[in-house]
Amino acid sequence: MGADPAAPKDARRPWRARLYRQTAVSLGFLAACVVLWQLVAWAGVFERSLFPSPLGIAESFQYWTANGGLMTAVLISIQRAFLGYGVSLLIGIPLGLLVGRFQLLDWTLGTLVRVLQPIPGIAWIPLAVVWFGSVSETGKIFIIVTGCLFPIVINTSAGVRTVPPIYIKSALTLGVRGLSLFTRVIYPAAVPSILAGMRIAWAFCWRALVAAEIVLAARTGPGQEGLGGLLGVARQFAQIDTAGMVMVVLAVLGLVIDGLVFGTIEHRVREKRGLNRHV
Repeated sequence: MGADPAAPKDARRPWRARLYRQTAVSLGFLAACVVLWQLVAWAGVFERSLFPSPLGIAESFQYWTANGGLMTAVLISIQRAFLGYGVSLLIGIPLGLLVGRFQLLDWTLGTLVRVLQPIPGIAWIPLAVVWFGSVSETGKIFIIVTGCLFPIVINTSAGVRTVPPIYIKSALTLGVRGLSLFTRVIYPAAVPSILAGMRIAWAFCWRALVAAEIVLAARTGPGQEGLGGLLGVARQFAQIDTAGMVMVVLAVLGLVIDGLVFGTIEHRVREKRGLNRHV
């Protein structure tokens, strides 16, 4: 049955109205925080050299945008993030499906993943330097992968273990086996948990990326080593507004990508499964 044409628009698409209200409230709250932040800076509660202000960050943003350093840094960091994140997905999702499905793999590889998962990405930097060199792109990608991979594997395997046994038994009864069992039954049922792992891994991806760029920066020029390298330049020359600007850019990039990509995917999955309907 189609939607009742006489029904109010918001009744047919209530999620749009909620999204607009949520966006308005969130933006209003953030704007209030920025105003309060600037008032604290004007009041001189903290030393100017130790506390960046929104206006100072705006001036720094204008400077680095005008000379092209910020755009270069953003593009380099996004390229590295997407590459490391993509490698993590290619390895983590299949591995998580296998670990969640087969008990022996859970006892072996699953145990290894759970042992390594608490280790932060920055702790792998000394090994990356020894194995790949201090200015190697491979070393930076390796650190990103170590930050992203484990949440993907753990959440994917957890999703597989929560698949109702009746789904698998019914599929086996109908002759669905091997790879088809994973692609047609197990993977679709585990998608919500997989998406949760992907979302967590994306946040860890940026943390590992910035740490790698700060420590392994080649110092070939301002902005040439990504946002982490630009943050290192700010630290080296005590440019507190530049440091604050980089942090704001990281927050905005993460928020935009999370909302546009993961938020959209999550909404479509929930809508397809009838989870967005409200009485």
